[in-house]
Amino acid sequence: MNILIWGPARAGKTTLAKKLHDELGYSIVCSDSIVTAFEKSLPQVGIGHSYPNTAKSYAPFITHYLCTLAHNSKMLYGDKFAAVLTHFAIDEVFPKMEKVLQEMCETKLHDEFVLIGLTYNHKSWEDLRSDIKRYDTEKCWTYQLSDDELDSFCRESVERHNKYFAEKFEEYGFMSYDVSHERDKVLDKIVSYIKNKFV
Repeated sequence: MNILIWGPARAGKTTLAKKLHDELGYSIVCSDSIVTAFEKSLPQVGIGHSYPNTAKSYAPFITHYLCTLAHNSKMLYGDKFAAVLTHFAIDEVFPKMEKVLQEMCETKLHDEFVLIGLTYNHKSWEDLRSDIKRYDTEKCWTYQLSDDELDSFCRESVERHNKYFAEKFEEYGFMSYDVSHERDKVLDKIVSYIKNKFV
């Protein structure tokens, strides 16, 4: 089964995908990298990290891309992938994915994908800031933020984005995992579940 991983920033989406790659051989599809490619190569379509309507503009592409990739990976190559999702308008994408998969191969979303949602429901924005300060390296985009910008990012992530994700995970039937504490142990638990259930 292919895997879709979604959640607020710095919840461990990329770390989980890397664990799935290293331990179970999953290829990684990074939605963030695709957005960057659009921004650099096709700025006229309005998809990019600095464009306010990226989630909506990106939705038709990512819908068809993920469905086609899932269909082809299973039918042609036998490969499996874990997609790390960002810039993602869930209410526009998942209903369309259901329709596209039905038309393409007469299957449903949950027949093609394991939906993994990561949340930090028991973490304050101060906790998130502390974690970022402790673990950030120069490779992390948050490393470049000023203290005020980082505070704003952490507040938005915990008080707004995380709540939104938690609601949508329940609505769309994600397997939701709280990574507020002992994140690496939670991610290892997910990898173990995937290995025992689907590999």
